Amino acid sequence: MNAAIRSVVRTCAYYKIECIGIYRGYQGMIEGDFTSLTARSVNNIINKGGTILKSARSEEFRTSEGRKKAHKNLIKQNIDGLVVIGGDGSFTGGVIFNKEYNFPVIGIPGTIDNDIFGTSHTLGYDTALNTAVDAIDKIRDTASSHNRLFFVEVMGRDAGFIALNAGVGAGAEEILIPEEKGKTVKSFFDGFNEVILKMVDLIMLAAPYGVFALLAALIAESPSVDLFKALAWYALTVVLGLALMIVIYNILVFVFTKKRPSFFMKAISPAQLLAFSTSSSAATLPVTMERVTEHIGVEEEVASFVLPIGATINMDGTSLYQAVAAVFIAQAFGMDLSFGTQLGIIATATLASIGSAAVPGAGMVMLVGVLGYAGIPEAGLALIFAVDRPLDMCRTVVNVTGDAAVSMLVAMSIGKLGEPKKKNWDDNYEVLK
Repeated sequence: MNAAIRSVVRTCAYYKIECIGIYRGYQGMIEGDFTSLTARSVNNIINKGGTILKSARSEEFRTSEGRKKAHKNLIKQNIDGLVVIGGDGSFTGGVIFNKEYNFPVIGIPGTIDNDIFGTSHTLGYDTALNTAVDAIDKIRDTASSHNRLFFVEVMGRDAGFIALNAGVGAGAEEILIPEEKGKTVKSFFDGFNEVILKMVDLIMLAAPYGVFALLAALIAESPSVDLFKALAWYALTVVLGLALMIVIYNILVFVFTKKRPSFFMKAISPAQLLAFSTSSSAATLPVTMERVTEHIGVEEEVASFVLPIGATINMDGTSLYQAVAAVFIAQAFGMDLSFGTQLGIIATATLASIGSAAVPGAGMVMLVGVLGYAGIPEAGLALIFAVDRPLDMCRTVVNVTGDAAVSMLVAMSIGKLGEPKKKNWDDNYEVLK
């Protein structure tokens, strides 16, 4: 807070405004505890913690009589405006004081609780957070060497920002925030999530018009139907490549697990169908886990570990699509790619596919990075927008198939691949009846 006091005092000095400091906040206003502040009086305070004006709670200021005394003292000192540095309580008092006496009040958010609306970080919050993380780091070695469990309680009043972020920063095993007192944190993230979803909605509403404009420009500049023929060949190439990958997965399953391809494909087909319809490995994950554990025989401890990781980083179909798309766009622009550049595209597409989100259309976003590496104009993405959705559906099928195949191989390698244990909807009907 000293930094804020210094800024206010020096700003007043610059504009030749007399600045008066009030010790102990609202209580000092009531008791008339004032002092004159100049640029010289705030030298060398910026590195000091806390506040040189002290801080205190004032129950008397909560009453109308107390606020009346405070107002009389301000008028007596010829003070025309009030700068309040504090948290929720200080701001509430400032608002009430302003409404009662029409007295100008400026608020500077300063509280470790970080519970002031309209600001992402309040003064003092960062210091409190780093202090908490530093304290937790200091006891970590003791906890490890003595095999002890430590409970660390932090401040924050009705907001859980310090607890949440200190726990994340220090790698806490558990973070406990009472539901009632954690409403501020929950409301913040819920609101932030709503904003992001609304932004996505607006972008998706505008996307068809943008794609139409891009395609219209390319079609208008295209001298013939050769562009459409090339697009058809591109789509066919991607589909054939994806089909080849499924064949390879079946060969690996047969060689290492001795399971027939027909058995594997039949067991995983519902997950493949859902992947085709949703274009999302994440959305398909529950069905994939159910088919792999109940209809293939992979034990749950293996499936619950391998499949979520696979849904995040195993994007073989996306990798193939990005490589083929990059080469196609380069050819459409008449660019000659060297053998080294093509190898670089393969490597970049593989890395980009690992970082792709398991949601529809994520591969198209990561493709921008692949094109940038090879020096291919990103405007060429408009060429493949028209066929991207069906190809996205196809490559998601490959991604899900790969996840299931890898889970089988891992389970086989550690002796966790058994016989299928199919469940029916009426298995517990008699018990429930």
